[in-house]
Amino acid sequence: LVANGASWVCSAVGTLRPVACNAPAVSGDGSLLGVCFGSTISLWSLPMLGLRSTLASPPASALAPLNALHFLPSSSFLVAASKLSITVWELRAARVWWQMELAVTAITVHPCRPELAVSCAGAGGGDGHVLVWRAEGAVPKQAW
Repeated sequence: LVANGASWVCSAVGTLRPVACNAPAVSGDGSLLGVCFGSTISLWSLPMLGLRSTLASPPASALAPLNALHFLPSSSFLVAASKLSITVWELRAARVWWQMELAVTAITVHPCRPELAVSCAGAGGGDGHVLVWRAEGAVPKQAW
C-alpha cells in the first residue's frame, strides 16, 4: 500500500506457492521485504516487489510454519522462528548461520544492535526462560 493523498492505493501483490503468507518484515534500510510462506522465507526488493530469493528452512525447522521474522539492525542477519525452533540466516551468503530447537513463545530484536531476545516455554509446562543472543553466535550471552 502506498499513501495517495488522504487514501491508500495497492501498488503490488505478491504470492509464492499456494500457502498463506505470514510474518512480514522490512529491512532497516527499506530495501527488502521478507515474508514467510509456511517454512519458506521469500525476500522481495522494495519498492517494486521483485522476488530476489527464497530461503528454505533446514529440515528441523520445516516441521512447523514460521511465525516470526526480523531483520537484525546493523548487520546482514535475518532471524526466523517457529514454535519449535529459531534460525539465524546470513543474507550475503544466503545460508543458515546457526539454528536451535526450542519452544519459542515470543521473539524481539534490539532496535540498534544485531541482538535478539527469545522467550521459550519450560519443559513439561514448567517456568519459561528468556535467552539473549548476539546474532553472530549460537550460544546465548544471557539467560533468565
